[in-house]
Amino acid sequence: MHYYVYKVTHIETNQFYIGSRTCSCKPIDDVNYVGSMKTWKPDKTKLIKEIIKDNFSDRISALQFEEVEIRKHINNPLNENYAIPNTAFYKTGKHTNAGMTTVKDENGKLFKISINDPLYTSGQYEHMNAGKRTGKTLVKDENGNKLIVSIDDPRYANGELVHYNVGHIKSLATKIKISDANKKYVGEQTSTYGTIWIHCDELIKNKRIKKDTEIPDGWLIGRKIYVKRKQRRTKAEMMEIKSKNN
Repeated sequence: MHYYVYKVTHIETNQFYIGSRTCSCKPIDDVNYVGSMKTWKPDKTKLIKEIIKDNFSDRISALQFEEVEIRKHINNPLNENYAIPNTAFYKTGKHTNAGMTTVKDENGKLFKISINDPLYTSGQYEHMNAGKRTGKTLVKDENGNKLIVSIDDPRYANGELVHYNVGHIKSLATKIKISDANKKYVGEQTSTYGTIWIHCDELIKNKRIKKDTEIPDGWLIGRKIYVKRKQRRTKAEMMEIKSKNN
């Protein structure tokens, strides 16, 4: 078998995708294969394929090299890679989404990476749902009937309807089960190990960074609860503030 890492580039837009390939034929003869993109659907007749490296001894070595190449272009808006290769594959040899999460950059572009990836633990990339608010919640009435209402519903505000978890008591067996499960995620096993919270009042935002990372201008150590999430800045406002700080 032959293992190689390739790059395909759109001849009109310069958008590109980096991937790895396992093939029984020699890479130079694998001309009909032009990428395994899942989210980017270009006209493949307008793609140019370039073999970046082709002398790998196994699939895992090719994946590791692919990861390095993707990271080089992580902030390039023309980069159409949706994910960094799952490092869990290196140990198991099987494709899996275990330990992966979907994040977004400051421009809202989605990307799938490991929960232990420094891009995620440092706060540079946030979870795809960070900052979202539906304005609704699941509640129950005095008879235990559940329904979804607006958080501004007068019945929810005056206590006629309460959050569906109010009054819920877990059994001893359930508590023990939860406790045992949580014991697996302590110390270095947690995704936030070695990080600290910092906050910025101007941006109305919290994020985690590595302990040995220099604290950015305008940020302070600690996590701060901003009561009214509606106060969060728009993307345009945040970009303007960041440009001033830089």
